Amino acid sequence: MQGVSKRGMVVLISDLLDDADALPFDWTPDDKAVFLSNRTGAVFDIVRQKIDEASAEMLIFGPEQKTICRLNPDGSQILYMVPTNPGASSQAVRLMRAPISGGPPQT
Repeated sequence: MQGVSKRGMVVLISDLLDDADALPFDWTPDDKAVFLSNRTGAVFDIVRQKIDEASAEMLIFGPEQKTICRLNPDGSQILYMVPTNPGASSQAVRLMRAPISGGPPQT
C-alpha cells in the first residue's frame, strides 16, 4: 500500500486507484489531487487523481514511457522524464513538459 503525505495529510493511493502500478509523485497546488505515473497497457502515462473522486484524469499519454513527474514552480506545467532507450540498464532521458490545463508536450 503506497501513501503520499503533504502537510500532515496522508492519502492511501490504493484507496484512490485500483491499479497496482500507480506511482505518486506530486500534489496539485491546492492539495486536492495527486499526479501519478500510472501503467496503462504497456507504458506508464501521467494522470491526475482528485482525492475525492473515484477515477483519474489522463493528462499525458502515448506510446512512450513517462516517469517521475513534478510540477514546475508556478504550478502551470508538469515536468516528466521519457527514457530514450527503455529497458537499458543505464539510459539517458528527455525532460519534457506539458501544461496541466491541457496541450501538447514539449521538450
